[in-house]
Amino acid sequence: AVVEAGWALLEGTLTTHTRPSATFANPNFLAGYLAAIATMLCGYALFAHKDWKTFRRVLLTWRLAQVLCVLVMGLCITAIVWTASRGAMVALMSGLSVVLALRYGRKGMGVAAVVLVILVSVAVPLRERISLEHLYNPLAYARWEMWQSSWAMVKDYPMGIGLGLYQYLYPRYALPIVGHVAQYGWTAQTAHSEYVQMAVELGVGAVMVFGWGVVSVGRGALTLLRQRLGREERGAVVGIAGALVGMLVHAVVDSNFHQPAIAVLAVLCAGVLLPLKGEASGGRREPSGPPAFPRLAAGVMIFFVVSFAVLTIRFGAGWVLYDMGKQEFDQKRPAQALSYYQRALIIDEGKALYHNAAAAALFAIFQESGNLDAGREAVTELQAAIGLNPLDGRLPALLGHVYAIMALAPLSADQTQLIDPRHEWRRLAVLAYEKAVQLEPFSVAHYMEIGQLKVRAGEISEGEKAFLHAVSVEPNYLPAREWLFKVYLTHDRIEEAKDMYREIVERRQKYLGYLADPHGSQYLQVDTDWLRNMLNRAQQDKYPM
Repeated sequence: AVVEAGWALLEGTLTTHTRPSATFANPNFLAGYLAAIATMLCGYALFAHKDWKTFRRVLLTWRLAQVLCVLVMGLCITAIVWTASRGAMVALMSGLSVVLALRYGRKGMGVAAVVLVILVSVAVPLRERISLEHLYNPLAYARWEMWQSSWAMVKDYPMGIGLGLYQYLYPRYALPIVGHVAQYGWTAQTAHSEYVQMAVELGVGAVMVFGWGVVSVGRGALTLLRQRLGREERGAVVGIAGALVGMLVHAVVDSNFHQPAIAVLAVLCAGVLLPLKGEASGGRREPSGPPAFPRLAAGVMIFFVVSFAVLTIRFGAGWVLYDMGKQEFDQKRPAQALSYYQRALIIDEGKALYHNAAAAALFAIFQESGNLDAGREAVTELQAAIGLNPLDGRLPALLGHVYAIMALAPLSADQTQLIDPRHEWRRLAVLAYEKAVQLEPFSVAHYMEIGQLKVRAGEISEGEKAFLHAVSVEPNYLPAREWLFKVYLTHDRIEEAKDMYREIVERRQKYLGYLADPHGSQYLQVDTDWLRNMLNRAQQDKYPM
């Protein structure tokens, strides 16, 4: 806790990061971890007995350990405030409320409320984030939409969809973020609630099992507290119970157990609180005896340890090769990257990510050299990735992109004498994008690609339908409206083109503030001057002076 909190404070002081995260994936996970540690220390400091003999000349009535607890608590809380994590603040106050209630009863709950008011009043970063977040980041309050979508998934899949598959199913159930330029522009990787995600991925029964486990740990903690414990031991039990409560409360509004450090800490807390043999009756702790068949038990344990080590080394080696290939790919060296990806596939051929990476390298080689064989190999790798992960809508979209680019590639004289495959590739590109639409029905990019392919093939009405569908999904996606504008001008539908131009100008003016946002600017990226000139020229041609 000292290292992580100190690192976070240095990061916030010496860098431009407004919300430090230290070694954690994001600031919320760091703050949740520190909140649990601070709660443990609070329990120990409040219950530890006074020692007048050893340290009375230096610290009067407090032991040195208590002073260290308070100092580390202060360091942790300072780092939590600096991260401005609302979920972690809720976790901290939940844990402290448990500690204070067990120490001081109802008065302790009042003290917790006062502490919360003081922290919110004094903590400038947290107060500013709470007051300004809704103005600058509407997505911060999109959890309700995520949970509504998630419960729709639970209704359709009460037995669960499989561990780790939430991010692939979410695009089918996404709800719009009203007021944002991109209503469906973001895909939730997690449900931002561990219990909701548990219900989606593992089913309702998993939530019930987890609830039974929480009740069992709670009963174990109460069993421990009813026994005759020393003040230091009681303080440790109370602090650990408060920390676990804080982590469980934090899990209601965030995916904190996706962070391994927090998950391991929660398991450790639960293990300490579960009573050992003999504790339920108030007896002494009695460790269990040796197994009945020690050699068999040792052999089974060694087998599982060795198997786990082999799998870990195998998957780790594959990931190292993939990471090395990614570095080569980022340096614009696709041939070298492909060699690493192929070696990673030899080690772990069942990972869709590696097939996707190999396809990207092959596609880059195809674009550099024009070698259609590389393009066909990229198609093969993407098809393998789709077979391994059929729920990921991005993979068929990539397949459609490869087919679409191949359909534009020039053919050699020998190839033109045979059947021209480009028409078939264009058809397969449309089919791939239609599959992507089934998996991600709110992704405007898929409709755009279908519309452009249809227009290039001369199917104007079908292309127009695709663009209109894109506009119905994302009304503020102006590139789709620009394509409709071009279609209307091309077919002398001047009045419709004029209405579309007016709509583009009004929406661009309305969301002008999003031009600074890299994601929002993609939705508003149109040249209104060019559109106006094209419209004026078309009007002059149709109605000459």
